[in-house]
Amino acid sequence: MSAQLPACLIEALNGAGITYCHWKSNINLLAALDEGDELDLLVEREDARRFEGVLAALGFKQATDSLQTPAPAILHFYGLDRATDRLVHLHVYYRVITGESLLKNYSLPLEAPLLHCTRTVAGIPIPQAHVELVVFVIRAMAKHASTLEYLLLRGADRSGVTALRAELAALLAETPAERAAEVLERWLPSVDRALFAQCVEALRADAPYPRRLRLARRLRGQLKTYQRYSAAAALRLRTSLFARRGLRRLIGAAKSKRLVSGGLLIAFVGPEATGKSTLVKETADWLGDIFAVRTAHLGKPPSTWLTFAPNLVLPLVRKAAPQQRMSRVQQGAERDDEGKVSLLYALRAVLLAWDRRALAAKLRRAAADGTLVVCDRYPSATVGAMDSARLKTPGSGGIGKRLLGYLARLEGQIYRQIPPPDLVIRLTVPVEIAIERNRERIKKGKEADAYVLRRHTSGVVPAFPIARTIDLDSNQPRSRTISAARHIVWDAL
Repeated sequence: MSAQLPACLIEALNGAGITYCHWKSNINLLAALDEGDELDLLVEREDARRFEGVLAALGFKQATDSLQTPAPAILHFYGLDRATDRLVHLHVYYRVITGESLLKNYSLPLEAPLLHCTRTVAGIPIPQAHVELVVFVIRAMAKHASTLEYLLLRGADRSGVTALRAELAALLAETPAERAAEVLERWLPSVDRALFAQCVEALRADAPYPRRLRLARRLRGQLKTYQRYSAAAALRLRTSLFARRGLRRLIGAAKSKRLVSGGLLIAFVGPEATGKSTLVKETADWLGDIFAVRTAHLGKPPSTWLTFAPNLVLPLVRKAAPQQRMSRVQQGAERDDEGKVSLLYALRAVLLAWDRRALAAKLRRAAADGTLVVCDRYPSATVGAMDSARLKTPGSGGIGKRLLGYLARLEGQIYRQIPPPDLVIRLTVPVEIAIERNRERIKKGKEADAYVLRRHTSGVVPAFPIARTIDLDSNQPRSRTISAARHIVWDAL
């Protein structure tokens, strides 16, 4: 299915009379419009406020990238194409700031010819070929003036060099290189026409790298007055960015983009076999292609310093006292309002609450730092609800009852201290469907039908009074459920 959001965007921008163009890489424009890929838009500065108003009306959200040097005139926006459920990226410029991949080091006075010497393709203005050729050659040669940049461009299979030559061939098929001299003479008089022609020929013929390097550095010298950074600052920033990218790739770090509106703590909750794990993975994979994303399972939190040793011996305890497994004790407690549990069970419940609080606090900090956190389950202080407080305060009695009462109060206090999620997506499915799904799951230690039935019919649900909670019926085709979840999440971001 073709993307619809780009067409809606173009119609809205043209209808509002905003001066803009898609200013580079137009060889790929039609494919980008059809597939919802990145669009590079140059916008008249005077139209910036109205332009961003159009984006807001279409649901676009602004993001930043920590792996790029900040440039006030360059912004990133993302919008959800509801026809394809893909995210459309707008790389928006109010000034022509360009250069190599790592460091956009040139601020060129080319806004006027790019914006006002245009033609239209698929409804969107693009620069005339001879104007775009000037920008293309400067961008391409900037990638040859630095050894680090050339290594990135060349890649393992020379794909970057091949793409550059294909784009240059497409531009030269539309305009002779000599026409670019008109733009240089008026807008970039410091650039020698003969040098520019040599750069074009070196790129076209794929000249040996030493020649391209010499020409690129001569061109860089003639553009020195348009550089954003001094030579020393540029080298420092370029090296730092290269090292950071390499390190992140080496350790498999998350993506670097974050929404300007901040992170979000998202929790998928619901009884067994409602699709929580599937939707957590799908949502995290979808957002994680672009943004910094973290996932967590709040039902099974990792151990903390306090609980590491007890959790280490827990499997042995389970074997020695299987009747004290939480699921069995909870089943019995549901039939007995007194909540007859052992001290061992109560202590284990408190330690679990401790671990859940510690993990939830870490996730809250990550969300506050801009990360999109997607959780499988989320605890609450509602006693008896799934993944929530377990201990009821017993009636009066001896020292054992008083100790159980203390542990129940302590557990409740810990759960009340757990920071709430921002968005709760509560999944529902008929119990008979859940039982059938559970039977079909391939899972070690899979729950019995009776356990699933009990989860769906207990009548006690976790409460998140200050979180935005949305019910989602997952008893529909998987693709429709995933799509609905994406729409809910995107609208909440």
